[in-house]
Amino acid sequence: MLAFLNIVANGMNGGLEQAVDQMDVKLCAETIKKYPDIIVGVKTAHFWTEEPWDAEHVPWAAVDRAIECGNLANVPVMFDFWPRPERTYADLILKKMRPGDIHTHVFAQQFPIILPDGKLNPIMAEARARGVIFDVGHGAGSFWFRNAVPAAKQGFVPDSMSTDLHTRFSP
Repeated sequence: MLAFLNIVANGMNGGLEQAVDQMDVKLCAETIKKYPDIIVGVKTAHFWTEEPWDAEHVPWAAVDRAIECGNLANVPVMFDFWPRPERTYADLILKKMRPGDIHTHVFAQQFPIILPDGKLNPIMAEARARGVIFDVGHGAGSFWFRNAVPAAKQGFVPDSMSTDLHTRFSP
């Protein structure tokens, strides 16, 4: 089993996932380098999905820090992302992500992979041509057949199928 280390110091269940000051790029990269046989990348997830932006919580804060960590550790970044008008899905996969980076939960409800006319969004092929990897990441509530079926029928199948395995801490 291989892991992606969350850019947030104590991961997604520690209550600090929205705290930008807990996204220590250097510490994350050092930890990844210390355990290269187990940790194969960095992950960012669930950052500021609904609240208004403020001085600390700017649209690309978590994404930019994860990419910086990935560059320092020379590993891919896995993105669990929620688009908003100020940080679009197209900008993520066409401008932010590097070749070899992974977008997980590709068939989730929030991604415009299928256009209103039922056709596959052309940004998917463009991102794939840039080297973006698409992952199922079958986690809690992150897989919609209404995205997956038409995409697969049009030849768009994911590059990988991760489990999105994680632990939940009891209060």
